[in-house]
Amino acid sequence: LRRIEQSMLNKPGDPSTLERWATKLEMSPRTLTRLIRRETDLTFQTWRDQIRTFVAIPMLTQERPLAEIADVLGYDTAWAFTAMFKRVTGKVPSQYTIPE
Repeated sequence: LRRIEQSMLNKPGDPSTLERWATKLEMSPRTLTRLIRRETDLTFQTWRDQIRTFVAIPMLTQERPLAEIADVLGYDTAWAFTAMFKRVTGKVPSQYTIPE
């Protein structure tokens, strides 16, 4: 999982699916799904969304345009990024502030 996580942090816009990762790691998608669930208690998609949110937060604090952040993270539109961000954090990007 560390290999997947590091890749997602380095290339958050990589669209690799669970199936593609399973092939790269020479395991079945079902086995990878169980491993992710056991280690993170999340689905693959939720785990990836959390990693992408983690990557997005510093960009938001730099006041980069949402369209640019969305593009870096692999979303077609700023709206799609905003919807994911709100699902993960409970707030839209413009409402998000870094806890002190």
